[in-house]
Amino acid sequence: MRTAVLAAAVWLCFPAKIHAQITGMATTDDGSVLYFSTPFRLTGTSEPATSKIYAYDASGFRLYVDQFPNPYNTTIGHPWVSGDGSVVAYTGTYSLTNICGFMEECTTVYTQTAVERGASPPAVLNEAAVIGANGRYALIPGPALLDLTTGSQTAIPQPAVVGRLALDSVASDGTVLLSDSVVGMLYVWRQDLGMRQIAASNSSAVMNDAATAILYTSGITLYLYDLASGASSIFANGSGQSISRDGSWAAFVSPVNGVLQAWAVAAGRVPFLQLTNDPFGVTSAVISGNGNIVYVATATNAILQFDLAVGIATQIVAPTPAPVLVSGNVPGSLGSVSAVGLVQQTVTATPPLPVSLAGYQVLLNGAPAPLVSISPSAVTYQIPWETPAIAFAPTTIQLKTPDASPVFEAVPSSVFLRPFLPEFLMTPCVTVFSCIVATHADGSAVTSDQPAAPGETVNLFATGLGAVSPPVATGAAAPENPPAIVQHPFACQLVEYGLGAPYTLGDLRMLATELTPGEVGTYRVTVQLPATTGSLATAFVNCQGSDYYAPGWLFVTPAPGSPFGSAPRSMTRARPEW
Repeated sequence: MRTAVLAAAVWLCFPAKIHAQITGMATTDDGSVLYFSTPFRLTGTSEPATSKIYAYDASGFRLYVDQFPNPYNTTIGHPWVSGDGSVVAYTGTYSLTNICGFMEECTTVYTQTAVERGASPPAVLNEAAVIGANGRYALIPGPALLDLTTGSQTAIPQPAVVGRLALDSVASDGTVLLSDSVVGMLYVWRQDLGMRQIAASNSSAVMNDAATAILYTSGITLYLYDLASGASSIFANGSGQSISRDGSWAAFVSPVNGVLQAWAVAAGRVPFLQLTNDPFGVTSAVISGNGNIVYVATATNAILQFDLAVGIATQIVAPTPAPVLVSGNVPGSLGSVSAVGLVQQTVTATPPLPVSLAGYQVLLNGAPAPLVSISPSAVTYQIPWETPAIAFAPTTIQLKTPDASPVFEAVPSSVFLRPFLPEFLMTPCVTVFSCIVATHADGSAVTSDQPAAPGETVNLFATGLGAVSPPVATGAAAPENPPAIVQHPFACQLVEYGLGAPYTLGDLRMLATELTPGEVGTYRVTVQLPATTGSLATAFVNCQGSDYYAPGWLFVTPAPGSPFGSAPRSMTRARPEW
């Protein structure tokens, strides 16, 4: 029971989030060249951790650009390429913060677009631009149509009612597509034809280069609008649409059993072609101008290439985990690297712990750390006891994948280690977000149905309590006899938080603070509760000293006669200010 609860608690303490690391894919008409942006770096290089643009072709991958022409643009992205590959564009953004009121700061984000033609110096536009497939026209805020070959601008008439006007597409003949998700309208304009309005609520849209068809989303539904007939029809449930130049093929993402997958379809053809069946899903898809090639970016940061003409699928970038959260700060204790799509089933090791699990490794300052478990969303490891905890000296952390020759790798993260930084392991509980992982003396879990009683001896489980005596080898299970005793003082109180001011119920009698026998990286804090545990179904454990603060909630038995003695334990409690 205790081991299972501890495993669940480690997962809870170090949650994972999904962050797409491969974005803004753009490809040529024949699909032979792909551009995309990512903060990853080519494996083995010292490329910066900032967003960069890479190019892929038959010769492999290369860094295309990592610095905007104006150096004050700190973030680059959103690459675009003309159909023949002769023109490449990308955006750069920077922020300025000013005092805009009394003790108030206002931040303004500025975006520019760099347009590159062959060996000529990039032309920089002072706005975010959408560029046509032939590289001649740019749709810029205003809105206006900019001829990149002559520099001339043509103002586009503003719609009568404007909510939030978005620049969507510009065709090679100068036809432009605008959308307004607030007003619920699409606007198609060409200088010699004027403006056409299309009702489309909450839409994002894309127009093909021939200016004959529009794919737009409304809610979760994807519609196809025929510009010649003016007819609109339901296309699919999906989003993230991309369309070939002549409108004969489209790619999009749509959920299958709640997970986004990539699809392709030819105009008027049924059924649709499901390209992926990835258990972790995909994030985007882009189709080449001729409709033959589709590139798909997955939630695990792989890139897939689908040749629709011959029916061949190729993985050109293997899954590349992107650490989104690194936790753990004390040698000897648990650490965690959270990422997406590591494995499909959790794998757990037993002591002595290995330094490789399911092909993954965690490197601290270049040396492998013992691994406790790997789940779909996190790798849990032990920070080696030998790792120095030096003030202001960061420890680098890098996640190595099973791929023997990865194209890309995440830039190593860093943490500052401390000799003592206690933190309770937590498990979900309805009443107060999360509760301390705790057991009764018989090893059964302290829960809402089996709360801790006044005066009872219980075990609280934690990490980050630092050095012990006698010492324990890195990766080895903690001994039971003699126990490995924590050397740093650690004291706690039990506090009640009701509707009024906090009320201290009493000190916890600290009976033992030691490494959890048989476990790695966790500590068992054995305490005796005060004679009263308050009138509520949960009490607040407050452990505090000059150099630490470790709080948490504990299920307790309310005092006799309390209205909460028979009340549902799902009743919400006020949360203290931590």
